[in-house]
This record gives sequence, C-alpha cells and structure tokens, in this order.
Amino acid sequence: MSLNTFSQLENKELQSLISWLGKTPKSKKQINEINQSDCEVIKLKENLYIYSSVDSVAEEITNKLYKEPETIGWVAAQASISDLAACGCIPLGILFSTIWEFGTPLSFQQNLANAFKSALSLQNCFLLGGDNGSSSSTVITSVGLGYSTKLSKMRTGIQDNDFLCITGKSGRGPALCIDFLMNQNRNSQRYFSENLYRPMARIAEGILLQKYANAIIDTSDGILSAVKQLCEINNIGIKLIWNENCLDELAIDFCNKLNLPKFLLWIAEHGDFELISAISPKKILQAKKNIPNLEIIGQFKKNKNEHELLFINKNEEINFKIDLNKTQFLAEEKNSSINQIKLRMDSLISYLKNNQFP
Repeated sequence: MSLNTFSQLENKELQSLISWLGKTPKSKKQINEINQSDCEVIKLKENLYIYSSVDSVAEEITNKLYKEPETIGWVAAQASISDLAACGCIPLGILFSTIWEFGTPLSFQQNLANAFKSALSLQNCFLLGGDNGSSSSTVITSVGLGYSTKLSKMRTGIQDNDFLCITGKSGRGPALCIDFLMNQNRNSQRYFSENLYRPMARIAEGILLQKYANAIIDTSDGILSAVKQLCEINNIGIKLIWNENCLDELAIDFCNKLNLPKFLLWIAEHGDFELISAISPKKILQAKKNIPNLEIIGQFKKNKNEHELLFINKNEEINFKIDLNKTQFLAEEKNSSINQIKLRMDSLISYLKNNQFP
C-alpha cells in the first residue's frame, strides 16, 4: 500500500504526522507502510525481524481521565506491550521516559514507577532503560521492542467472509471513559472506579493468532475504532454481530445502572488492549479451540459498501445500518474541548436509544 492510500484515512493524528514528515527516505530494511501494522517492522536478516512501538500517556493526564499514578504507570507499560502482542512477536523489553510537571510529588512519581514495574513483571517483560526530566505538564512514554523469526501478520490481508474476532472481555476501558465524560456536569462520585481499569496486553494470544489470522490490530482506541481502521485499510465491509459474551460483567453492570446502551462499550474510543483479528472460516473452529475466550463479533464482506450490526432479540434478527465515521465522539475533531466531546457522546446515546440499539 502507498502512503497516499493511508493519507485518505480519517485518522486525524495520522494525517498530521504525514503532513509534518512529508516524503522522508524509508529504510530498505523496513517492511511495513504507515498504519499497516501496530509496530514498525525491520528485517535485520533472514529469519530475524525487529518490532518497535512508541506510546505516550499525556492527554489522559492533562484532562484528568487518569488521576491515579498507578493507572498511568500501568497503562503506559501495557500500551507498548499490546502493540508487540498485536504483531505476535516476543518482547525484548521496554524503554521508559518520564517528563514530570514541575512540582509533582515524589510519592506520585514513585507510585507511577512501581505500577509500571508491576505491569512489566506480570508480562515477563524487561525494562531496558529510559530518560527522566521536568516540564510544564506530565508526559509518560514507553517504547516497546520485540522480535520474531517470521514476518508477522499485519492489519492488511483480510479476505471476503473472514470472521471478525476478539480476545477476552472488553468494556472496562470504555466504561471509564464514558463515566468520565458523563461526570463533567454532575460533579458527583464516579460510577466506574479508575482502579478497576488494569488491562493486560495479550502476548500469548497474539503469538497463537499468527497461525490463524489474516490480519490483527489491538483495541487500544476501542473496538469500533479498530474495526473502522481494518475496513478502511482493506477496503472491505463488515457485518457486526452483537455478542455480549465479549463484554466484561462490571462494564455491563455500569451500563445497566445508568440505562446506557451496551453497544456504547463497543463505540467508546478508550480500549482494553484486546486483539481484534480476521480469521478464515476454514480456520475459525481450530482458532476457537486453541485460543481461550476468543469470540466472533462479525464477518467481513468484500462486496458490501455499507456496514451493519446484526442483533438477535428474542429469536428475531434485527439489522442496523452502521456508519463507522459517525460512531466516534472523541476523534472527530482534534482540538475539541471535553464539553464538546461530551455533547457528541450525549447525541450518540440519544440516537442509539431512539433506534433501539442493544
């Protein structure tokens, strides 16, 4: 795929990056194109590929989505590990950069670092080194490095009738985001506690998916955001199949308590680091047998110009037309205020309720 193909995507951050960099020389050893993979892929020699990814936690801190240092440290570690997981590679380790807002208490810094270290330990991942400094705002950055002996599956390669699958149960990340936005006007106790959000990158599942999947992406920005990227990159349609089995019980309880459509947990652009994959019908049974908690949530359709959501209610099939460009409320405008984002979310919630989405 060419750079021009990717410049047509609606990902505002990607468009900005391309406009800044322009046509820069590309290493002959780099395999992937922009946005084709969760990691940058370098072929060092035959049977040795190196993977790298960089992620920062900044807006979440500035806007106070994350208030607890433990959340910040944990997410900073898991974000880069999740990109490595999406490539099915073996992690070599993580680089860690901390830029602290002037006056940040040492206890806050230590708790964040401890959470980062705990996340690495649980993933059997090593800290390779890092950097430290101070500025007007806090920015926490991690760089993940991994390797494989075979070229991994990327975001491209989806075939007609491939099943859309997800690992594990999602919803806590979206619930935290939704609760944060809803709390802007009520100034009351949050309904979804931040300490419930401790996602785990799916390293083992990513390695197993290499045997079965045609394409893989992680859900760091939410389920539908990941699906939207796959559809755009592969120029393919999707028939989503509503499957509540892939939702976390606490996230479901949160939606029920606030009378929110559970489909919002697929929409919100704050994910749980699960893996989304496209798997051939010929391999789906074996994949489900060997990958615990793998759930089917859709099927790709090459000849479809429209996207759909299939919802089965009391044995009755209901098909909803889905415009993936209008299911996002965070990424529409880069410089939107929190209140503007909340208004878009409120409008989307009303639409989902009025049209009886699950």
